[in-house]
Amino acid sequence: MKPIFFLLFFSSFAYGLEYEWEKVPFEIEKNTSLISAQALKVKSTSTHKQKLPVVFVFGGFEGAKDVLLLFKPQVPVFLVSFDYPFSPPRKFELTSSLKHIPDARKAITQTFKGISILLNKLKKRKDLDLNRISIVGASFGAPFAIDAASKHSEFKALLLLQGFGEIASTLENRMRISWQKHLGPLTPVLCPVLSKIADLILPIKSPNESIKYLRATQKVLIIHAKDDDLIPKAVQESLTQAAQTSGAEVTVKWISGQHLRPDSKEQLNQLVRMSTVYLKEKGLL
Repeated sequence: MKPIFFLLFFSSFAYGLEYEWEKVPFEIEKNTSLISAQALKVKSTSTHKQKLPVVFVFGGFEGAKDVLLLFKPQVPVFLVSFDYPFSPPRKFELTSSLKHIPDARKAITQTFKGISILLNKLKKRKDLDLNRISIVGASFGAPFAIDAASKHSEFKALLLLQGFGEIASTLENRMRISWQKHLGPLTPVLCPVLSKIADLILPIKSPNESIKYLRATQKVLIIHAKDDDLIPKAVQESLTQAAQTSGAEVTVKWISGQHLRPDSKEQLNQLVRMSTVYLKEKGLL
């Protein structure tokens, strides 16, 4: 997974702005090697000296680099993310996937901690608008974004793009798709059991529970795909219902198509436009 490439997320129109990359080193645990978050920001010029709004971006797409690099940022903004400290196998196979669980556990814990540490570091900067901080969780990045927004009121907006709130059900569906050929008739028997075991092992608090702790000062945009082949309809609806029980202002939209793929340029552009318009309407871009 390379969420760093989601730094190119807000794009599709040119405004004549110049952008530059910046490394933001930070330490998740004392006496450990530094992690460098990557930020893409507008260059400060005589005409662009205002404090920049901040957007954290975490996704779950693999191989999206070539697609996302086709775009450039469209507004003055400070986009920031860091690579997950774990690269899972490209194919979701039974034996190879299960043996990576210890590394996945560690990476998940570090990612949760890392977002909080990075936020606190950015809050000390004078060039950023701390009243306009948002976080995007796309696909498997959704649990991280939900957790961060529920813990930190500094995130004024939470954008969930084809995200989910039930870990076990989503894993089960993914397992069924990937392991059907290997498990055959055992698929409907083993996948529910294995997904529940994985849910218990992985250090992720239920996103559907975490999202209920959002505050009245926060805003949520949820965008579901009508024919999502990765996230079951019931899981989509449960995320919406959980968000609506929070104190946050929740907006839900549905778009055509299946779950976003690296080559889904049209769908990507649509998500970009909807997200950008939403943040502008809320005064966060």
